[in-house]
Amino acid sequence: MNTSSLSDAQAAEWADRLTQHPDYRVLRRLPQREVFTQTEKGRNLQLGLVLDTETTGLDTRSSKVIELGMLLFEFDPELGTVHRVRQVFDELEDPGMPIPPETTAVHGITDDMVQDKHIDDTVVESMVSQASVVIAHHA
Repeated sequence: MNTSSLSDAQAAEWADRLTQHPDYRVLRRLPQREVFTQTEKGRNLQLGLVLDTETTGLDTRSSKVIELGMLLFEFDPELGTVHRVRQVFDELEDPGMPIPPETTAVHGITDDMVQDKHIDDTVVESMVSQASVVIAHHA
């Protein structure tokens, strides 16, 4: 059966049925949101940045970054609440060398996907310079 033709209700029903089976665990897509908490007037919000990279390997001396994902968000440092997403960034970069098959097996990024791609340093610098805190995944 072509699963791309399933309605949302049908997909949810299949997921519910699989969840009941002991041999399956179902991951569900999180709904995309831009606003998380309404901002009270007068709150002093700051900007935070979450970033994640994918690379050609684990050796920091020879591996190259091939994907950079960042999310700039507003948060209240006093209450610890996230308020809204300000900017999302996700770009690939050609490392100038073949991506080892063992790393493609981890992140799924292929040579064809990165061919002639470049991460926009100007956007990266702008986002990082606005953040009062940076959270890096597995850093």
